[in-house]
Amino acid sequence: IPEPEARSIVEQILSGLEIMHAEAFAHRDLKPQNVLVVNGSPDWWVKLADFGLSKRLTDSTAFNTKGGTQSYMAPEILNYLSMPEGTEQYTNSVDIWAAGCIVYRLITGRVPFPPGKSLVKYCEDKSLFPYDDLFDSGIKSEGYKFLRQLLSALPGERPSASQALKHSWILSK
Repeated sequence: IPEPEARSIVEQILSGLEIMHAEAFAHRDLKPQNVLVVNGSPDWWVKLADFGLSKRLTDSTAFNTKGGTQSYMAPEILNYLSMPEGTEQYTNSVDIWAAGCIVYRLITGRVPFPPGKSLVKYCEDKSLFPYDDLFDSGIKSEGYKFLRQLLSALPGERPSASQALKHSWILSK
């Protein structure tokens, strides 16, 4: 998909996540199959779907279920990050990771971390970001920077949906 169209799609995905996250919900199974296309190219209109794994974070609940689709699951769901025993909880930043995986796939035709060891290696050494396919796609440097943020191995380094919507790549129409 051309970069401007991918940008439009992810902007709509992030807008949906912004609303969900403001109400303390996480989708937890964001993937292309759960993004419904109402109107296709070139004037995309998409909606989020399949909220079967979504959950609201409250004072008495936590996100710790290991579910979703592996190619779009954040490292913290897969326990690929070094975390103290008993703290296997995660936040709605897992949705931001999944949105990054979707954008990567829209632009390159591939998922950034196919099931296997590449994600584990990335979590150990962030220099192994899968940039080759992005460069081959001709993505602008702002798009590359945007994806690096969404696909940060550390959840605390990922932007919120609101912050991502303010990124210069999203705003460059």
